[in-house]
Amino acid sequence: MEAEDVNKVDILPDNDAAIGDKVQEKGSTNNKEAGWLMKKSRISGRWKKTWFMLHELELSYGTSEEILTKKILLDGAVIKEAVIKDRENCFSLKPKDQSRVYYLQANSQCDLSRWMQAICLAKISMPVNGDSQACILQ
Repeated sequence: MEAEDVNKVDILPDNDAAIGDKVQEKGSTNNKEAGWLMKKSRISGRWKKTWFMLHELELSYGTSEEILTKKILLDGAVIKEAVIKDRENCFSLKPKDQSRVYYLQANSQCDLSRWMQAICLAKISMPVNGDSQACILQ
């Protein structure tokens, strides 16, 4: 795989398969994003190509489209662009009530904007306890 393909972002139509067998569930948002991003390991500090799938208020990730083993809960999370030495197109996610901050890198400025907007739109579109969430983009 060439370097420019590493962080390809795909916008999935409602009928594409993703997590498990279903992407579209009753009451879900039409806003979906999936693709490769670089993720910084909190233990080693190394950057690793990781597949991400945004679905409702969860950002699932894993080693491939078929193997999504972990998730980041977006309810109350803060998303912002991150300045990281020798890296471009980075953003961070800090879930509510967690000390961990996830650092992610998109392939391009366009992909960075698309991911950040998709996460923000998911937060606004999915009411929690009947209330829509404010989106904080910093």
